[in-house]
Amino acid sequence: CGTVDKKVQDYAYITDTAGLVRDHSADPTILLKRPGAPTLADYNRFIVDPIQISYLDPSMKEINPEDLQRIQKYFHNKVVAELKSAGFEVSEKLGVGTMRITFTLSGVEASNPVRELTLL
Repeated sequence: CGTVDKKVQDYAYITDTAGLVRDHSADPTILLKRPGAPTLADYNRFIVDPIQISYLDPSMKEINPEDLQRIQKYFHNKVVAELKSAGFEVSEKLGVGTMRITFTLSGVEASNPVRELTLL
């Protein structure tokens, strides 16, 4: 795995984004906000749902299911670690000051070993 910074173009949202506005301060990351919604300062605990993967792209069948599970676990662990390092509690209990977050990975592509070797 490697990271590649690239501009997101012609992205089709896979969930309803009605009422959300794009915040360009995080570009190239796509960040949508609900005007008037509470900020992170209003929360002290998070519930991090298991990472979902969008299977809308037919090429997803080319990716080993074990690799996808490893990606899901990796992202979940990173999100939990980042929240904890920022001083937030991560729990499975609902309550006052708790935000539930769910992430869906989309646009996942199988790597091209030939291309990866040429980059080395």
